[in-house]
Amino acid sequence: MNKLKAVNLDFSGFGVSVNDTKYDILSGRSYSGVCILWRKSISKYITVVQYDDRCMIACKLCNNNNVYLFVDVYLRYQCHENFDDYVHYTRKLISVVQERATSSIVLVRDFNVKVGSFFRK
Repeated sequence: MNKLKAVNLDFSGFGVSVNDTKYDILSGRSYSGVCILWRKSISKYITVVQYDDRCMIACKLCNNNNVYLFVDVYLRYQCHENFDDYVHYTRKLISVVQERATSSIVLVRDFNVKVGSFFRK
């Protein structure tokens, strides 16, 4: 996550790692996570929103009377083994939208699903 700050000196950002490195043990895909970057020149308008979740973060952009919520969520690859995660994060996203403090919400991420199929093999 330290490399986020080095991407470009004109940008700030926030991110979390999907991997738990508390015990220096990595499992699954290494270096997975979620992050949001923004130009430093708009930092005074940005508020980071944390969901106490390693797969989902957000930030609010408040400029004058306009409020935008940008949500980044990591959905694992579409397969039957990940179905519970898929349902969990779909419900979590619905909750975020329903509890919104703005009508301008942007969901960003590769959702790793195939449109028109619901976990078909």
